[in-house]
Amino acid sequence: MPEARAAERGFTLIEVVVALVIAALLVVILANGAAIARKQLGSAEERRQAVFLAENLLEEKAVAPLGAGPKSGTSNGFMWAIDEIQVETDPRGLFALVQLEARISTKDGHILFSARTRKLKALPRT
Repeated sequence: MPEARAAERGFTLIEVVVALVIAALLVVILANGAAIARKQLGSAEERRQAVFLAENLLEEKAVAPLGAGPKSGTSNGFMWAIDEIQVETDPRGLFALVQLEARISTKDGHILFSARTRKLKALPRT
């Protein structure tokens, strides 16, 4: 009879507790990793929207008449500003090379994205 009892023996209480502690630690580690991934995904989406907004602003400013001046505003929870600086002028007075710079930031002033480009614009005829 003692031999039959030894074959039916299961896990000790200490083995079960250790297994539960290990399982709980793994769950905590996985939950923490998921929270970090979710936060990074949110900031990546925010940056993607900021890049999209900056590209649209630069395209809009590129086709606007020269000398429209700096603009700023808010859009979709972002603050934005775009500047236009005349860099060079054609010696014939027909064209000007302008530098366009767009800055996108959060409401608290944290800059998410900044882009700069140069475009050739026609000067107004006098």
